Amino acid sequence: MEISINGIDLREISMINKIVITTLLIMLGLNPVVAANISFITHSIEGKTFRDQNGELRGIKNAGRRAFQVELVREMMIKLKVTPRNHIIVPFKRGLKMIKLNRKPYAMFNTSKRPDRIGKMKFVGPLTHDIVYLYELKSNPSGIKTIEDAKNSGLCVNLGGNQDTFATNNGFSNIIRTDYEQCFKMLVRKRVRFATISHLDLFGVLKNANINPGIIHNTAVYMFKSEGSISFSNQVSDDVVNKWQSALDEIKTSGKYEELLKEYLYPK
Repeated sequence: MEISINGIDLREISMINKIVITTLLIMLGLNPVVAANISFITHSIEGKTFRDQNGELRGIKNAGRRAFQVELVREMMIKLKVTPRNHIIVPFKRGLKMIKLNRKPYAMFNTSKRPDRIGKMKFVGPLTHDIVYLYELKSNPSGIKTIEDAKNSGLCVNLGGNQDTFATNNGFSNIIRTDYEQCFKMLVRKRVRFATISHLDLFGVLKNANINPGIIHNTAVYMFKSEGSISFSNQVSDDVVNKWQSALDEIKTSGKYEELLKEYLYPK
């Protein structure tokens, strides 16, 4: 059916507009595929990020893994000339559900790349390599050597996270679920025997909880190792995902990755 006004076919105008917009994007250095409307989701940013004068989410220097990842993803966005650089802040479980439902082109960080998630989302990474250890009070050593040794002791885990899933699936009998800061506060008050967290997150969490790192001891017993990644909903094309992966790889080879690690992840 012809759609026209005064003899001008509106469908032709629409096509011309698409060509003009695509041409402008290319002239500005923006790949029209990468510049597609992907909404970025993140979580657990309290005490690790701030909004700058432009309202953009930024990492606080030396605040740990989340601050580092916010800055790393920002560098990827800059390299791919993505604007505006906005983020949706939601709890982890809600964000993961948004990715799995695949209703919109979403991307979320940080998400662990796990076998049970393959096929339900697409991954770019690793942003970081994580080892999730059991921690205890230095003044109250347990002497544990394996995960089995800790299964009947009070354990505090981050609600809804990978540690929660691991503890539930591996027979821990006394689990308390809350956020990381509360877990370590409970550990200090001896309300739990162990608290668990990635070694990359430990110092940032202790800083936020006003806990002296000197009183916390790494048992050297760990739950699992994982890769922290950006997960994309499946409707995001493989071509776009590959471009994000290439941006990350280029940042790593350029030396910028190490600069960001020193500036944002490691404590002073």
